[in-house]
Amino acid sequence: MPLIPPEEKSAPFIDSKAIIADSVKLGSAASIAAGVVVEDHVEIAQGVSIGANVFIGNGASIGKHTNIDANVTIYSNTRIGESCRIHSGTVIGSPGFGIVPDGNQWLRFPQLGRVIIGDNVDIGANCCIDRGALDHTVIASGFKLDNLIQIAHNVYIGENTVIAACTGIAGSAGIGKNCRIGGRASIQGHITITDNVVITTCTFVNKSISKAGVYSASLSAQENATWLKNHARLHRLDKLSRQFSKIETQFKHLTQKGERHDK
Repeated sequence: MPLIPPEEKSAPFIDSKAIIADSVKLGSAASIAAGVVVEDHVEIAQGVSIGANVFIGNGASIGKHTNIDANVTIYSNTRIGESCRIHSGTVIGSPGFGIVPDGNQWLRFPQLGRVIIGDNVDIGANCCIDRGALDHTVIASGFKLDNLIQIAHNVYIGENTVIAACTGIAGSAGIGKNCRIGGRASIQGHITITDNVVITTCTFVNKSISKAGVYSASLSAQENATWLKNHARLHRLDKLSRQFSKIETQFKHLTQKGERHDK
């Protein structure tokens, strides 16, 4: 028996309760369960499996042998590659958080891009991947995504990167290939992370990383009384630093004066 047994696959079928537009291009050996809605001009390739109550919007395309579990929503013009796996509850291609101020109100900026996903990509349950605003959100081949992760508009993620649960990636961030990002990491928008970077759990990344390596910024749990004392001292850190710098300058001045006197 193999260490990892292959997934069992049912015989290809199209349930009578699925709603499929006449313009859909449907490949051979595809399986479409009850409650699925597929809009106009969608392309579903050979061997694709689509679970119950999935929605696929206009112009989307699904590559060969990709599995889409129940209750996934795929917005219009999304492109998903071959041999991917998308778990239940995930939303791909929804509008990003593109809002602009207009006086005393906020207006939604049109999100005109799309989501492009490569081959052999795994996306966990209840993830959100937003479509791009003007450019595209791009997920390269081999990417593995855990559950409950937000990827905002115009993000780029390179090949074979893996991201653990509850991580949030803000708009227009770029992440290289072969990166590993721990759970609950937070990555600020408009920054870049180079290839082969490890971000440990709960780390906040607020500036670009140009050198491969392991990066951390987490605080370990401690007794509440200790944390309160440390937090109070943290607020005084800037004042103490300035006082120390002043003392250091005075000490150097006195030392130099003493050396001149000795001569």
